[in-house]
Amino acid sequence: SVRRSNVAVLMLDAVQGPGEADKKLGSFIMEHDKGCVVAVNKWDLAAGTDEEEYREAVFRTMPFLSFCPVVFLSALTGLNMDGVIDAIDHTAMQTRASLPTGLLNRVLSDAQESVHPPSEGGRRLKIYYAVQTGVEPVRVRLYVNDPSLLTANYRSYLVRKIRDRFELMGAPVVLDAKPRTRGMAGNPGMPQGTKRAVRTGSRKKNT
Repeated sequence: SVRRSNVAVLMLDAVQGPGEADKKLGSFIMEHDKGCVVAVNKWDLAAGTDEEEYREAVFRTMPFLSFCPVVFLSALTGLNMDGVIDAIDHTAMQTRASLPTGLLNRVLSDAQESVHPPSEGGRRLKIYYAVQTGVEPVRVRLYVNDPSLLTANYRSYLVRKIRDRFELMGAPVVLDAKPRTRGMAGNPGMPQGTKRAVRTGSRKKNT
């Protein structure tokens, strides 16, 4: 059912808290690039529990879901059932988000200015430009000098920057990298000022 869905709901027991089975299911949802809403059921039995503290505890246990909305409800009493539906609808909308190419490239340019792209063997990753290539999930393609230089950590960093700027709550972002060839000058969707890789100074941090 997760494979066929656009948005998956991870249902947690408010009293028991997230367990190993929940972590495995959450990982499965992320591996398949599905939108995700975390629904904490039986909230009526968790008297005196602070929502923000519980939310933080969930994210400590499952940090890979830290960008997902958390909704507290009771299926028995009907508490906040509308909130769950709203969260699902909003997340579904985010998985279909359109990212303006110019703004997307500015976000990535700023990200490179803040943190150096990784390097290996004296060669540093150069990101020339980016375009959105799909939705459900949101897909972004980077055109770079060498895709093998894009590390998992830096990929995650760029995804966080994209998600934060476009407020993609609960929506996965799939980022891939392709080499820019010599015959690709003046690529469609490439905004002015992004033909050359961003140069970063030695004072910036490395990832």
